[in-house]
Amino acid sequence: MDGFIECVKEELSDKQIEHGAFRESEKYQQEIKYFNGIVNDFIDVVRACFFTSTRDINLFNNSLLFNSSDAFLESAISCGMLVNEGAINPVYRELRYMLEVALKYTIVDQVCYQLNYEERIDYFNKKIPKSSIDCIDDLQLIGLEKSSIKDFINSSRDVYKKLCVYVHPSKTQINDWIKREKKCAYLGFESENEIKRISKSTYNVLEIIITCYLNCLGVSSLGDVFIYYLDEKKKWKFHKSKYIKQMSQYYDYKFERK
Repeated sequence: MDGFIECVKEELSDKQIEHGAFRESEKYQQEIKYFNGIVNDFIDVVRACFFTSTRDINLFNNSLLFNSSDAFLESAISCGMLVNEGAINPVYRELRYMLEVALKYTIVDQVCYQLNYEERIDYFNKKIPKSSIDCIDDLQLIGLEKSSIKDFINSSRDVYKKLCVYVHPSKTQINDWIKREKKCAYLGFESENEIKRISKSTYNVLEIIITCYLNCLGVSSLGDVFIYYLDEKKKWKFHKSKYIKQMSQYYDYKFERK
């Protein structure tokens, strides 16, 4: 038995050395850099939106979404730490939580605009479904046409559904572990493709959350965030988002963009 354990330890040590070299490779570092860039760009814009919300005392004091900004930042930072340590599946679960919270809090803030913070919490507790995001059907988004809003809602549902398989025990989750074991991709031995996949999922979720944040600012403050903040950040990764791009185009009439 001792001989077997020593053999396993030796094999694991060899794999650690091999994977360590892989983690230092240019391809891997590029993928990690891209992932970290997504997370950092998300953190920056959430902070910008939060500070901008202070201009509207009703929004700042009563919004469920903006009053949860620290929770979103905590989750985003945690996702970054987990990926950098090779723990992929917990990130999917955290992303699903972030997505659900953002969508539900956004719809509450829209429906309950005239209510205070405590009343919105009560509405959320009594009126918002616990196990689905069906409540987002009536979501309204600044600068988006009805067809685009419908596409946003359907996309949000699709992303949410895909992430749910990592929250509840599922065949998909089991098969993922089987595939990783066959490739000897145990915990901490993540592949380049796994980083690419989690980066894509992370982008899709954070894109939706950012859209919710921007939208909740209101027409005037949202315009200022685009004109005086995001327009200056040429390399901001979410400029490519089709929803955020449409929101931005709503302000093309502004003198600053002429």
